[in-house]
Amino acid sequence: KKQGLVTATDSARMIDWLSNQDGRCNFADSFYGAAFSNQLSLHINGGSNSNAYGLGVGYTTDRTNLNARMRKINLLFSNSYRPIEKMQLDLTINFTQQLDRSGKPDYSSFNTVGKAVPYLYFRDVAGNETPFESMYSKTYLDQHYADGYLDWGYYPLQDYKYDRKTGHLNELFATAGLRYQLFDFLSANVGFQWQDQRAENESLHEKDSYFTRLKINQFMTVDPVSGQRKYNVPMGAIRALDQQLGRSYTARAQLDFNKIFGQHRLQGIVGAEARENQSSGSSNTAYGYNEVPLTSVPVDYLTAFATVPDNLYLNIVGAPMFTKTTNRFVSLYSNWTDLYRDKYALSASFRRDGANIFGATTNDKWSPLWSVGASWQMDREVFFKVGWIDALKLRVTYGYSGNVDLRKTPEPIAGSGADRYTLYPMLGISSLNDPSLRWEKVGMLNFGADFSIIKGRLSGAIDHYQKYGKDLYGETAYDYTTWGSSGTIVKNVAEMQGRGWDIKLNSINTTGSLKWSSNLLLGINKNKTTAYYSNLNEGLVYFLADGNRINPVVGLPLNALAAYTWMGLTDQGMPQGLLDGGASSDYTAIFRSASMNPMGNETITYIGPAKPTSFGNLINTFSYRDFDLSVNVSYKGGYYFNKPTTSYYTLFQSGIAYPDFEQRWQKPGDEKVTNVPAMNYPVSTDADAFYARASINVLKGDHLRLEYINLSWRKSYKVMAKDVNIRLFANASNLGVIWSANKENIDPEFAYRLRPSKQFSLGLQLEY
Repeated sequence: KKQGLVTATDSARMIDWLSNQDGRCNFADSFYGAAFSNQLSLHINGGSNSNAYGLGVGYTTDRTNLNARMRKINLLFSNSYRPIEKMQLDLTINFTQQLDRSGKPDYSSFNTVGKAVPYLYFRDVAGNETPFESMYSKTYLDQHYADGYLDWGYYPLQDYKYDRKTGHLNELFATAGLRYQLFDFLSANVGFQWQDQRAENESLHEKDSYFTRLKINQFMTVDPVSGQRKYNVPMGAIRALDQQLGRSYTARAQLDFNKIFGQHRLQGIVGAEARENQSSGSSNTAYGYNEVPLTSVPVDYLTAFATVPDNLYLNIVGAPMFTKTTNRFVSLYSNWTDLYRDKYALSASFRRDGANIFGATTNDKWSPLWSVGASWQMDREVFFKVGWIDALKLRVTYGYSGNVDLRKTPEPIAGSGADRYTLYPMLGISSLNDPSLRWEKVGMLNFGADFSIIKGRLSGAIDHYQKYGKDLYGETAYDYTTWGSSGTIVKNVAEMQGRGWDIKLNSINTTGSLKWSSNLLLGINKNKTTAYYSNLNEGLVYFLADGNRINPVVGLPLNALAAYTWMGLTDQGMPQGLLDGGASSDYTAIFRSASMNPMGNETITYIGPAKPTSFGNLINTFSYRDFDLSVNVSYKGGYYFNKPTTSYYTLFQSGIAYPDFEQRWQKPGDEKVTNVPAMNYPVSTDADAFYARASINVLKGDHLRLEYINLSWRKSYKVMAKDVNIRLFANASNLGVIWSANKENIDPEFAYRLRPSKQFSLGLQLEY
């Protein structure tokens, strides 16, 4: 309008049209469809006394609301054969084939130079498809880069048809076992397990796709003298192929012992297991690709070309890459239980696990793991005369388990390539080895009780445990000048302690024509770091994050939150913290004060755990005649989370804002009714950082969630003297939060991402 290209009437009409655009609705109308899932399965079992077999077939198809498709076929064969009375041969083969095809683009892909688009539309007033400008202005490019260039436009309503991703997965899993009864009290078992997985992912960008047109245009060069054009990315499609092969071998030999000596029953196993996991892969990209005839054109991967229109010097990506890893594990194990008079039991187990991922010290490659335990079936004592207690068993165990980080290797890891300037071959070290690295070890003491009372109306188990971890992995400072990649390295640097309760209750509430039963699972867990041998420990400043990463601070939980003390807004809408006893907007001083007092002061406060410390679920099942109704409600509590807040820097850079933006400070006096800072330009990134981690934005995460409702009908019939069981069922899942401790309608588990959509399914099951 200012340039006189449109009239005031046309300008007003366009503004009115834009004001009525809802990008989410436009996207949904243009791309979303109904999701659908279908599962079919057939299982057949048969055989005789000496030979039993099983056959199974499963077929699954899925279609997402963006028309991405998945098809999976499962085949299962099992056979158990007894050639003689003392020998049994077992064989199981499971084959899976899966095909995945991409669909339409996701909503998150529609941004311009990383910014969300406020007025997202795909057709103009006349209904014609419009190009979406994700990186550059098409008008500018058409004016300055037209001659010899392909169309710069991205047309999302059609482009996905020319840009396809396909994934193929074939997996074969087989187990074979031989069991031989040496004596009536001793048997030998030999087993072998083999797994082969082949995955192939292809991205085919046809010549007419935006991806291919953009690459051809970006890497085209023009000779400044002759004006001759050179297509460094040749005409034709672009095909990227990634292939992965994984193989696993496991062999096990074991002796099983079971013998009665007077009033003692001694049971035990002794065995050895060896496992090897191999993985290899390759990836490459073919340019100028044609399927008929099957050809491609070589490209220069080494030269950095000046790209259009950015004039950035970039290499063409897609040079062949190869990977290969091998991990080996060996275990020696034994487990024994002595049961005396069917009431008292003593147990002991021992494992010695070894792995090839540790350093030069042989003893550190192995980890001795053990446990001991005892139990008492108290209800079988003659003095136990409590009539309403059906069964009562007390247990205690103590032992050590181990953990390894498969990313660690006995040698440094390096990536190969070519130097950008000299083009000479080069190696870049990405991870150092550590000859002193050891297994993580966790000791656990467990007290438990199993019970049944009132003729089985109430039963369950109660366990209390204490964990002690040592040699835990963590970052520690390292002399980066020795290899130049990082100032930290992962070592065995920490110890932790945890304790909690696991409670399982099963109740039969009513009997008769209307049956009602309940199953309750409840867990309580608390942990803390007890030692951290690293000079990287920064105290509570570590917890000024989302709480997803383990940050060891001695005396506090592994995952926790801290926050800056909140003192409201100034009369200009700037956030304030607490410094030297008063409100302050000196963010540099606030940050310095927080970092110089590791365990907190008036400036920074410890809030609490960032992971649930109590959790559980309650399943109620109602049965009436042939109908069953099950309802599952889950609970998580005893933790906190950071509320999503608008960062004005992110808003200006990416166009992303959260609902608090509507409550921002806009005029003097608003500081009395809002805690959302004013939007100023230029942006104060320090104010953004302070507000994002202020205590006002930390909320309680306690909530109840309706997981699923399942309704089924079952019936049995006689067909040709055989029982036929029919079951029809309907299921609704992902039904959302039904109560939350925070009053802002924020789902604590999906605060920063979309909630999963509700799912509804119908099914039919036949058994013959």
